[in-house]
Amino acid sequence: MKSKIRELVKNYIHDNDLYGLPKKTIARDFVRSHPHIGCSVESIRIHVRRILGEEPNEALSESVKIGQQFYIPESFKKTRERVDLPEGKWAILNDIHLPYHDEEALLVALEYAKKKKVNGILLNGDLADFYSISSHAKKWDGASLIDEIESVRDFLIGLRHSFGPDVRIIWKLGNHENRLFRDLNKNAPYIAGLLEMNFGPNMAIEHFFGADIANVKVIHDQTLINANGLLILHGHEYGVGGVNPSRKMAVELKTSAIQGHLHRSESYNTMRADGQHILCAVMGCLCTLQADYYGKSELMWSHGFGMITLKNGGWQFENKLIIKGRVYDN
Repeated sequence: MKSKIRELVKNYIHDNDLYGLPKKTIARDFVRSHPHIGCSVESIRIHVRRILGEEPNEALSESVKIGQQFYIPESFKKTRERVDLPEGKWAILNDIHLPYHDEEALLVALEYAKKKKVNGILLNGDLADFYSISSHAKKWDGASLIDEIESVRDFLIGLRHSFGPDVRIIWKLGNHENRLFRDLNKNAPYIAGLLEMNFGPNMAIEHFFGADIANVKVIHDQTLINANGLLILHGHEYGVGGVNPSRKMAVELKTSAIQGHLHRSESYNTMRADGQHILCAVMGCLCTLQADYYGKSELMWSHGFGMITLKNGGWQFENKLIIKGRVYDN
């Protein structure tokens, strides 16, 4: 059986002239075009490697150029995606943690965005909490995974209905959404592989959570967002904390940047030696401030969101606080 499959793979590579493609890409294409065989991408990839090893001249034709003395094997590195935020007025909502959100704070932020006639809404990580599949100890009365999925689905569809078809909505995944991918990779790696193979690194989360119905663009948690030179992070991508995290951002990133993730609001301004002004800020959250797992949450966390205007290649950022149902500048 193995020899028959290898012969099929060999003919597929030859007939489609796939010698210059990465081996994993060839394996994925073969599995998609031969579903009746029932082989995994990894098992086909083994065949591809052996086949290309049997035909070194063709296999190396794209990898080793004339005069090059070394064969460089295929790298498994992944390139971090970058997204440019379109110009306009944007509301940036962080750490909603559905269904453990604060109804009043979330309503205040959405009403403010509606009043300001925003052109776009960026859901900047941890829209979902995924408490049910957390690796931490859980209480029996927490929301189920189905409850969490339905909460996010209802919110996205309702958000689209409230703001209409013309407002852009982007959902950047955060470390809490990453719990879903981590759980799948740990407990159902073959299903995770099939989802990633067919739908990309977001594993069809757009479909499961109704983002496709609501016309919400979903971007991966490691994607960097550029807003006319202002870097927008969720905050887990490089990990920062401490007493003054925005100052640490300025020191380490050496550029203007904003993030959520820490559930509190603060900012830091400085000037580089070349005269470039740097602003770094942490935005507040929109989840409950009474977290069972963190006794000091009511003392340390704050409600808030961000507003950013992108115009003529520049940016203007406002860090907003929500206190007792009212919006203040921080």
